[in-house]
Amino acid sequence: ACAECIRESIEAGEPPFSRCDKADAYTQIDANTKPDYSFPQIEYLEDIVLGVKKATFLLPFRNMDNWYKSVREWHMMKMRLARSNITGLPQGKGKTLKELSDWFCWHVERVRDIVKRNPGHVLVEYDIEDPSTGDFMGELFGIDSNCWGQANTNTQLHPELNGTSISIPWVVKNRRGPRNEVLFTESNEKEINNEIKTNAPTLTPTQSLDYSDSCFRARSDTIPTSLYNKLPRPIINLGFPKMGTTSIHAFFGCGNYSSMHYQCSPTYACGECMRRSVEEDLPPFAKCDHAPAEVYAQIDYYDTKNILHYLPQTELLEEIVHGYPNATFLLTFRSMDKWYDSVKNWYNMKQRMQMSNITGFPRCKGKNLREFSDWFCSHVRRVRELVA
Repeated sequence: ACAECIRESIEAGEPPFSRCDKADAYTQIDANTKPDYSFPQIEYLEDIVLGVKKATFLLPFRNMDNWYKSVREWHMMKMRLARSNITGLPQGKGKTLKELSDWFCWHVERVRDIVKRNPGHVLVEYDIEDPSTGDFMGELFGIDSNCWGQANTNTQLHPELNGTSISIPWVVKNRRGPRNEVLFTESNEKEINNEIKTNAPTLTPTQSLDYSDSCFRARSDTIPTSLYNKLPRPIINLGFPKMGTTSIHAFFGCGNYSSMHYQCSPTYACGECMRRSVEEDLPPFAKCDHAPAEVYAQIDYYDTKNILHYLPQTELLEEIVHGYPNATFLLTFRSMDKWYDSVKNWYNMKQRMQMSNITGFPRCKGKNLREFSDWFCSHVRRVRELVA
């Protein structure tokens, strides 16, 4: 991460970005360096301003209420900030809107002061919520103003942007992955795509998919009415990603259930701590820091170290079902065409799944809608048989 190579550079007495790959713009340099947050823009502010000659520094603004809501709803960010002991935000601070607003204001004044004392730099201040910002930034940097928009949005907070926000390419060109994060680079992206094309089985023309098969349709008669409002917990989603996991999480959160989505602790994704638990012959959620929760809305995760998409709902299905005999399991459905489109357009998820050698989905499978649909159907049948 940028934060790590900046720290390594400064600790070695070198310019701040000397151990980072070269770029024209560094748009986010802070990082969640487990277990705490690292903010070079705070901890190494003077080193950065003094160590980079004639730089342009960006200082974004937004409504404090909106920023606070975004921090609060984004993967436990508020909790991680409060425990990280950041300069200007001592450990235990940052729990309220006022405390985070005071910290923001302190940082703004500090940036303005140090940049002013070091001529040769340019400080660009802009409001991300101002509708004229796209024109301003476009004119300032000589970039088409249509390139400006909202990205990485939390659709729970911005439902109006669902499906319309700017998509950030997951592939990072000409960048070396840090020690604990492997990224597709320009070279290995081609290798991976070539391997998928080369090793994928040759498909003969097949008849169109028969979506009338019961594996593509949710059944409404699996729960007796006597159990309504009395379903046992935990509630564990065994469905696939991009099938409404965020909606499930939001639904149960609205009902005051304790719900986990992707992340089961500040340190581990749910799938990661589940795998660790099972490897030590423990119940699947035993090593998840915040377990037990009432709801686990998404348990699969992307393993950046091995470039794999890991799905406990397929790899540990028996362990989950046998480990929680009184649980309620969710199985989500949606149109196969829409699911396939969603997987294709979500941060290279299709490629990652193809390379992951998932149970029921061998490496380099998933070349088309048919193969994804067959995999989904086999998973549904497997879950139904095991739970029944």
